[in-house]
Amino acid sequence: MDFLARRFDGREELIQVCADLDDPGTRERETRALLDAAQGHPAASLHLVCLEPYAGPPLPGDISLHPAAAWLLDADPS
Repeated sequence: MDFLARRFDGREELIQVCADLDDPGTRERETRALLDAAQGHPAASLHLVCLEPYAGPPLPGDISLHPAAAWLLDADPS
């Protein structure tokens, strides 16, 4: 997991950042990092921010996928 964000209202977000998810090994590594971190932060929302567009199989668990440009430009990425 790359980042743990704690909002002022107490919500937690686990954020993983990657360049590309097309390679199955990369996708497994990046999603596993989030799912492993979620065990220590069970109430946190899970976010994967990816530079390149991804149209592969659905991500496991409750992981939300965000294109990097949209994530960075969103005024409220909740």
